[in-house]
Amino acid sequence: MLIDLLLSHCNYDFAVVSDLIDPLLTAESRCQLTSLYIHGIVTPHGPLLATNLDTAGQPNQVRLLSGAATTWLLGRSQTCAIALCDRTVSRCHATLGFCPTDGFYLIDVGSSSGTRVNRRLLPTHHRRPLRDGDLLEFGRLRVEFFQHRHDQPYSHPQEEPTYM
Repeated sequence: MLIDLLLSHCNYDFAVVSDLIDPLLTAESRCQLTSLYIHGIVTPHGPLLATNLDTAGQPNQVRLLSGAATTWLLGRSQTCAIALCDRTVSRCHATLGFCPTDGFYLIDVGSSSGTRVNRRLLPTHHRRPLRDGDLLEFGRLRVEFFQHRHDQPYSHPQEEPTYM
């Protein structure tokens, strides 16, 4: 269950969990171009990801990915942290990572169909910083990326992201 995983990841710090609940529960309503999203969240105990992607590449209930990881592999393989079931996605397509000084980033790991951020092709093995509201494309699969830090007040963004 989502709340149990969140409590466990945050060492049962209810103040931190209460700061994260609203951004988690409203992420899907922020989607503008697709119903799929990945939400990067920074807690005092490390980063975690929340996504509504299921293994069929369809929106589903929210899954929380936590643990000691600061990088997550995305691809068609079921061994990936986030499995993307779309024939245009490579088995090992991209890595989504987190660095405490730079935030979340994305790297294409040599996919055959490419990775795009805001419709711009990402060069292979190039580390691209991510911003709240970025549109990510893995082959033809489109996913919106959101991020939130527990120590920053959450407000629903009013500004439209730029998807050139």
